[in-house]
Amino acid sequence: MSLQARPKRAEASVVRSVSVAANTWSHRLKRNSVVSDETLPSPSSLKNALMGLIRRKGLVNRSAAESLDAEWKRIVGAELGRRSTARRIRSGVVEVVVTNSAALEELRSYMNETVLEQMQASLPESGIRAIRYVRAR
Repeated sequence: MSLQARPKRAEASVVRSVSVAANTWSHRLKRNSVVSDETLPSPSSLKNALMGLIRRKGLVNRSAAESLDAEWKRIVGAELGRRSTARRIRSGVVEVVVTNSAALEELRSYMNETVLEQMQASLPESGIRAIRYVRAR
């Protein structure tokens, strides 16, 4: 499955869940012949329900990972960006998966300090202190 297909599937799942919630409220409104303020969901409860759904589906974290990878690709350039993916930041260490040995060696040996400094400058709130390169299997 392609990486692009996963977010679309997650988005479709969220849309279905929101649609089910909307249908439930619509059914409740039709069942009650009189529409009053008591039958309508409060904006705060709807907001909390949607935020809970987004967190449960993992879309908040996915968005952060996509942003991290986009910044990584901007810094390392198109060629190395195609051969590597920044996955996450854990305890100040950026985990980068690299698909081939030549790109791995280039990133580790020749570009590590430059890339690290640029990542720290572009994402200062992340507290990045190192980059860990992992060879994709």
